[in-house]
Amino acid sequence: MTHEHIQLMLNDGITNTDAALISEVKILQQTLKDWGVLAASEPVDGQFGQKTEAAAKLFQSKRGLELDGIVGQKTWAELLKVEPFEVTIIASSHPLKMLGDFAEQEAAKQLKWEGSSSEAEKYLSIFREPMLKLGQIGSEKVLYDWCGAFVFFCCRKVGVPVPIQPQGFGATMALVESWKYWAKNNGYWHPKGDFIPKRGDIVLFDWGGDGTADHIGIVRSYTSGNTSIKTSEGNKKNLSGNFERKLSTVAGFIRPV
Repeated sequence: MTHEHIQLMLNDGITNTDAALISEVKILQQTLKDWGVLAASEPVDGQFGQKTEAAAKLFQSKRGLELDGIVGQKTWAELLKVEPFEVTIIASSHPLKMLGDFAEQEAAKQLKWEGSSSEAEKYLSIFREPMLKLGQIGSEKVLYDWCGAFVFFCCRKVGVPVPIQPQGFGATMALVESWKYWAKNNGYWHPKGDFIPKRGDIVLFDWGGDGTADHIGIVRSYTSGNTSIKTSEGNKKNLSGNFERKLSTVAGFIRPV
């Protein structure tokens, strides 16, 4: 038997009031109550607030799952007492919006890499082994530019398919130029100009204006005609966050879905 569920996270049913999403949050809240990790006095209101997130994290902790408060395939499987392959994650909204929503929440944590025990290591760890195999880093867990790793992490969390390393390119997606190469080869690349970016688009920056992509983030919002764009990023001076950037520094955009 296959169980179909929506991946849920903080603010679902609050900022996004889609009826299916609210219904799914209610199912989650009742299930968390059944497991005894959400207080019986808490309402089953379809709003994934901080108390529901805390209950989800408590459940994940008890079951040895990744402690991120996101109710995806593995967490649903544990809640339902089934195997992960028996759970199919379905989208409640367009993947771009999901990416924009998740990235904004993740960036708001303002994480800083201060060693391998830092929470921000969850971004950098993705590429350590692939980069080691390519001879681009050593075995020691050192700091590297992690803006691409942050974007990759966000894409992976909401189910936007992105490769670890583009076919035919000699670097992983930790390198910003890899994103540009991959996007151009797959028809996802949109140079700055007439293209109007949306929330959830991936944005690449060229600080020096030399044609090389130096930095990457995810669009939070843009109003046509403005000279700035709001973004969610990792590794701005080794810190994640939600920022506002000058449009003049943008090289182009990626819309992968």
